[in-house]
Amino acid sequence: MRTTRKTAQSPPPPLGGVVTDGPFVVGLYLRVSTNQQVEGESLKEQEDELSKYCQFKGYRIHKSTRKKPNPVAPPTALNTNN
Repeated sequence: MRTTRKTAQSPPPPLGGVVTDGPFVVGLYLRVSTNQQVEGESLKEQEDELSKYCQFKGYRIHKSTRKKPNPVAPPTALNTNN
């Protein structure tokens, strides 16, 4: 007769399916909606707050990505020579 030994099952991997032995590695995605926010301190403030949060939680930041608004093309003049 064959006997099998029961072993404790590993817990399921976290969302995303990545198992790590150390701290979570995260990426920061920073964005603004207006050019006024780009000229101000909005991106820097976001990065500072997220960095503090990651430090508090013990997360390691791998990369920060900044997204600025797309420049809007100036309006074109209507052709009124008809």
